[in-house]
Amino acid sequence: MDGPGDPDCPICHGIGFVGYDVPMYDPRFGKSEICVCRLNSVQSLKQQHLFQLSNLGSLTELTFANFMPRGRV
Repeated sequence: MDGPGDPDCPICHGIGFVGYDVPMYDPRFGKSEICVCRLNSVQSLKQQHLFQLSNLGSLTELTFANFMPRGRV
């Protein structure tokens, strides 16, 4: 079975997620987290997605160096 994780990862063995072996009363019981082998790629995809949603692509040439404040001084 191919998973989203690194097949050579000693932690998740290619699944891409890890679970906790904790008692039922622990808040982490039944939950999973993204394995460290794919954490960087997930964060990068999330950042790209948020940038697309922000519609700031057309404003990339605006910086504090070329900023001209208007209004009261």
